[in-house]
Amino acid sequence: MIDFRYHLVSLVAVFLALALGIVLGAGPLRQSLGEQLTNQVEQLRRDKDELRAQNTELTDGAKRLTSYIDASGKELLAGALPDGAPITIISDGESVATAADQVSERVTQAGGTTGNRISLNPSLWDPAAEAKRTDTLTALTSRWPELAAQTSTSGEGLMHALMVAISPQSPLSDADRTEVVKRLAADGFITSDGGSVVAPAGLVYVAAAPDTFTNSDDSAAQDAERISRVEAVQMRFVTDMREAKAPIVVAGQSPTLHESVGLVRAIRRTTDLQSVSTVDAVTSPEGPVVIVLALAESVRGGSSGHYGAAPDAQSPMPALPSSPAGGGQSGADAPDASQPTEPAQPADADTDTTSGSCASPDSGGQKNQRRTSTPTPSAPQGASDSGGDR
Repeated sequence: MIDFRYHLVSLVAVFLALALGIVLGAGPLRQSLGEQLTNQVEQLRRDKDELRAQNTELTDGAKRLTSYIDASGKELLAGALPDGAPITIISDGESVATAADQVSERVTQAGGTTGNRISLNPSLWDPAAEAKRTDTLTALTSRWPELAAQTSTSGEGLMHALMVAISPQSPLSDADRTEVVKRLAADGFITSDGGSVVAPAGLVYVAAAPDTFTNSDDSAAQDAERISRVEAVQMRFVTDMREAKAPIVVAGQSPTLHESVGLVRAIRRTTDLQSVSTVDAVTSPEGPVVIVLALAESVRGGSSGHYGAAPDAQSPMPALPSSPAGGGQSGADAPDASQPTEPAQPADADTDTTSGSCASPDSGGQKNQRRTSTPTPSAPQGASDSGGDR
């Protein structure tokens, strides 16, 4: 049993500790603790000011970089595409509409034209629209058998039909191309600019990031299924374009610059799609410029590459074109001044020996002429002149 003395000792100990704390806090430790807290507050204030200054500096630098890219991009792109080349731009809905607008502007600066603008609508992969997709696909393939293909879903079938309609090597006439696109737009699967569909010189597909296809009201399983359907539709379109050997660039909307996501990452990891160019920084200031340079590279010579800031990119941007597309001869195509010209006609009484390929002493190009030995006096009269100096 605890007696009164135990309680008394406990109370005395408590009050002694309290008194000791008051004495130390008001005396020797007061200045030390106060200075330490004050220093910590001042250090936090300085850190905050430094971070604010760094943020302001980075923001100003980004603005200057954007201005520089905007100004220099016009020079970099000038003449990159064949003059008036129609370019079709496909995008995944409103989330990348601004990026698609910027790509269209850069296409114009490069010398091309925006042939058609097509935006894909959610009904292409929405499970609730399965019956409508099936009806539209049946109607299209019944009228144009060229649109039929072996596909896993009706959404993939419609994407194949769209690919055939806008492909550079489509078996359809321009009038039929336009009818197919109008039917897809009328049924709500795509949004089109409404113009006539013509064979494009190349295509740009601006793909949205996977998280833009999620719905806050759906479960994680439902979101995963929707994203899987979207990726299947996207990959079908790209695969069909690759098989049609169409010049195409796929640009992705990445949440960070440290990784590629969605369609861009899938293409870079698929061996059979390495002939499809990709750009992983479509929303960055330089993105549209890099996209059009990659497209010009594909249109000019069929080259491809993976560009951007992600670790799986091959380089930040393609090599700049050596000369405007459709320009004069250059490089290996230019005539070599060091090659011999056509042999001169045999010299006789009716031929002027100063004509033909024999350069005069005053000719500016005589140093590039290939010389041979002068015929000996014993050569037959009919021997040809080798073009050496006389």
